[in-house]
Amino acid sequence: MTVLEELLKWSQHRPAWQRDALRRLVLSGDLSDEDIRALTEICKSAHGLAEQQDIAPLTKEHVPDKNAGNAPVSLLSIFHHRGVNALAEDQTLNFAPNLTVVYGDNAAGKTGYIRILKSACRARGQERILGNVVAGVVPLSPVVSIKYKVGTEPEPREWTGSGEDAFISRVSVFDTQCAAVYLTEKTDVAFRPFGLDLFDKLVKACKGVRTKLESEQRALGSNALAVVQAQIPERTAVAKLLASISSLTNPESVQTLARLSPEETAHLGLLERSLLDLQANDPEKLIRQLTLRAGRVQALARHLKEVEAGLSPEPVAAAFDSRTEGGRKTEEARRLRDATFPAGVLSGTGSEAWTALWEAARRFSQEQVYPGKAFPVVEDGAHCVLCQQDLDHAAGHRLRQFEAFVVSSTERELRQVRETFARLRTSFIDLKTTTGAIDDTLKEIRIEHDAVADAITAALVTNENRRKAVVLALIENKDLAADCPALEPVATRPMGLLSRSRRASRRWATGRTATNAKASPPRRKSCGPAHYLPSMRRLSWTKSNARRELLPTSCASTTRRPMLSRRKARP
Repeated sequence: MTVLEELLKWSQHRPAWQRDALRRLVLSGDLSDEDIRALTEICKSAHGLAEQQDIAPLTKEHVPDKNAGNAPVSLLSIFHHRGVNALAEDQTLNFAPNLTVVYGDNAAGKTGYIRILKSACRARGQERILGNVVAGVVPLSPVVSIKYKVGTEPEPREWTGSGEDAFISRVSVFDTQCAAVYLTEKTDVAFRPFGLDLFDKLVKACKGVRTKLESEQRALGSNALAVVQAQIPERTAVAKLLASISSLTNPESVQTLARLSPEETAHLGLLERSLLDLQANDPEKLIRQLTLRAGRVQALARHLKEVEAGLSPEPVAAAFDSRTEGGRKTEEARRLRDATFPAGVLSGTGSEAWTALWEAARRFSQEQVYPGKAFPVVEDGAHCVLCQQDLDHAAGHRLRQFEAFVVSSTERELRQVRETFARLRTSFIDLKTTTGAIDDTLKEIRIEHDAVADAITAALVTNENRRKAVVLALIENKDLAADCPALEPVATRPMGLLSRSRRASRRWATGRTATNAKASPPRRKSCGPAHYLPSMRRLSWTKSNARRELLPTSCASTTRRPMLSRRKARP
């Protein structure tokens, strides 16, 4: 039985974390800091002090086969190409299967081949391979190779003079230089079979785990959380967590409370602004700010009323009725044209475009050519203001017919209907459901009243879709689509906020007046109850209440980040 097999049998009765440590040592040779941390968690989990960990103990599969890697290595040849001492180039020294004797005179090259072997094999007293220093030229770099055979492999292997080779390094070389090292130099030769060193490494691992556990124990015993707990408001989520914190506490739960959500960040900013307002101690300035805010809210309410009035069923119906009336008047005008105009007039005579041309000719005649005379001027010698030719009797008669048609009641009513329809259609086209100022006011409201801002925004989107549907139907001369959104009124929502703000301001002003009346000696002004604060839901907060909602920066021990209490704000 090998050492590792004995160690495996011995480890069956050891704690799970030690068996896991032995597996890591057998596979890796040493333990890293991460290994010590993982082993500490496994040790704690066995006693219910940490979450359950995955354990991989030392098993038979981790113990190497005792027969593996023991195949013998035998040298076959040494090939010298160049660069080693004064050896002849491109020479091969072959080895016999059992014993090979190399002999020769001094300086024949025996030591050169030994130096090649020592550079690749295991030997004490390594020697540097030198080039031919007596050749008269710069020595070339050594180029050599060693062929060897491992066990019963059919093909030999080759070491080409660079890098380490696990097989060739099994060969031991001993020469006079190695003997001198053993005889004259002091060397500590300590060898323990593989496996016995695992006990020392396991002891070192035990000490590392013990140091880690003692460090955590001292951290818990010092009660470093006491300073933080003293600054946390009671009955909050943070206070409850600190009171029940242990090694089993989920770090994600701590991070969730330590980090501010977007809503809490907005809440924190509101509280900081509220404290600044309280510390400023300038009620007149706050009243002016509230007045400006009230003006913006009133402008929003007026805008919503205008949008709702413009998109209400009455003006929409009026536009479509005007378009229908225009069609009816157009048909009446067409019949009048057919009865009034003689045969042979150009197509389109009497149409809307023709009427515009006629009215332009009227202005040109009355303002430029024939001022003070009734249009059309058909007297003798008069000229047509359009073609500027002399007017004969037939042409004059035709112009009088045209004028009679234009000034007829039917044509006049048609023009009025067309003007009314154009005005109504333009009112829908030019209607702006939202503007930059409206968006800014909604952003300001959203800080304190998300629900109100969302309702107004949704209503504006719906009403804008309604406006687009009406405009499309009017432009394309179609009926209003069946899926046209209904009007969504929200004009009263901003006024509700404004009413609450005014009531809160009056309560604050009344309370402040009563307080000042009771104070006999002159005293420093006090901000009084924070009813005037911009936050409508937090108008009743006092300065102390606002301070309790904020945690000081010193509460964050290492990260120095403020932690926000999860306690709900008072209505």
